[in-house]
Amino acid sequence: MITRPKALKLLHEYVNKKEIIFHSLACEAIMKALASHFNEKVLPIPLNENEWGIVGLLHDLDYQKTRHLPKQHTLMLEKVIKDIVNPEMLYAMKSHNWQQNGIEPKSLMDWSISCCDELSGFIMMCAKVHIGKNLKAMNSLFILNKFNDINFIPDANREQIELCEWKLSIPLPQFLEIALIAMQKINDELGFTKNKKK
Repeated sequence: MITRPKALKLLHEYVNKKEIIFHSLACEAIMKALASHFNEKVLPIPLNENEWGIVGLLHDLDYQKTRHLPKQHTLMLEKVIKDIVNPEMLYAMKSHNWQQNGIEPKSLMDWSISCCDELSGFIMMCAKVHIGKNLKAMNSLFILNKFNDINFIPDANREQIELCEWKLSIPLPQFLEIALIAMQKINDELGFTKNKKK
């Protein structure tokens, strides 16, 4: 099983665009928070938060190579990581692009990475237009208001995010809250800085 430090090193080997690095770190944080959320519900088999985090961290490992081949996205990463992650993790990463590659999500892990994939970028954009210009200055209500404003990032796949209610049994406001809190914990790592007094 790959460790988090090795996964991070692998990410930097395959990805050099900071926006994708930030996105991957955000998804890692959200996925770990979701695993913790489900574990609190006392599931029959406790979920491994580190495995969930690595799914978030590496799900777009081949994105730069496949950005012009959307149907191939996630299929190329299989060649790189199939021997260092378990089959459930690999399937989750591949299935987050199910609308293009046809590999449909099945498990909680699969649907979690699919839902948070779109949400992480949406939250990042919310922070950029917020008066505080960082994640820690926002609350989930601000994000929800932007979510309901169809003129804000009109091409965002809101339906994919809203699947949290059907596939994860998490109401949208709560899902936004879980994701925001997770991302706020790594505010600086995601390229935001705390407000400095002038």
